[in-house]
Amino acid sequence: LSMAADDTPRMPLSELKRALKELNVPAERLATCIERPDYEALLAEMRAKKSSEPATGSAKTADRDSGGGSGARGGGGGGGSPFSLQNILLVGVLAYYGSSLFGGGFGGLDDDEGGLASSDGAHLLGRVAELRTLEAFKGLLAQHRDETGLPVVVDFYSPSCGPCRMVAPAYKALAMELKGRAAFAKVDVNRNHATSSACGVRSMPTFHFYLDGKLRDSFAGADSRRLQRAARDLAQRAEEGGTHVGREVTAASLAAFYATHDASKVPEAPAIASQYKSSTAKLVRALKKKYGQGPATSPRPEPP
Repeated sequence: LSMAADDTPRMPLSELKRALKELNVPAERLATCIERPDYEALLAEMRAKKSSEPATGSAKTADRDSGGGSGARGGGGGGGSPFSLQNILLVGVLAYYGSSLFGGGFGGLDDDEGGLASSDGAHLLGRVAELRTLEAFKGLLAQHRDETGLPVVVDFYSPSCGPCRMVAPAYKALAMELKGRAAFAKVDVNRNHATSSACGVRSMPTFHFYLDGKLRDSFAGADSRRLQRAARDLAQRAEEGGTHVGREVTAASLAAFYATHDASKVPEAPAIASQYKSSTAKLVRALKKKYGQGPATSPRPEPP
């Protein structure tokens, strides 16, 4: 990777991240940055790109001032500001109903969306977690995307739905069968309409299957065999890629990894290991993508 401008390496890492966010760098690009040179190179690239863009401010001002002919400033003509309260409300309504009627629904998380949610360990006990808010839903996906690498299976149901009640025992049994290998959750579409709407759910039961925060499969209907097959296949796929339940990358392990792949990064190993102490899956996944191999993990010490 190329280095950034001369003053960039001296910036604190937090300032590098802030500068990248101010430049509206896509989340998927930020997620590829693990080490300081990654952030520096990306910042240099985005600054160069921004400086090469033609200035359009004066043209936009001229367009706004000409504004459609007879619409005098403050008057009622057709050339007034497009940002009137009426227009903003209309855009909001169209966006809401357009998403509900025509959108593909919630396809998972962007790479940096949704902070880690506190987990009650339901996935270790073979229990089904009830998600009551959209924030809890996103938090669960983020937790297993970043920390464990486990797939997440979600059942969108309604208590008054006959097929939902019929398939519920099979779903509960599957959660117990795959404990420690997959996380299972339920969303009551009546109580948590925000999540079911964001996910584009239109019938019950609907099952969603997520891995690394992304929607990998879905279907509607009380088909217990398809449910079992999809969940088992995704758990197997996750294990082939590597899952990290209760594991971490220690500073020593990361230093040994860098000693083999990039010796210049060895001094950074303790800081990187500390930064990703609760995001083992995210760190391993990023390093595998960059170097073709990930560092060794160790069991995470039990809290005192």
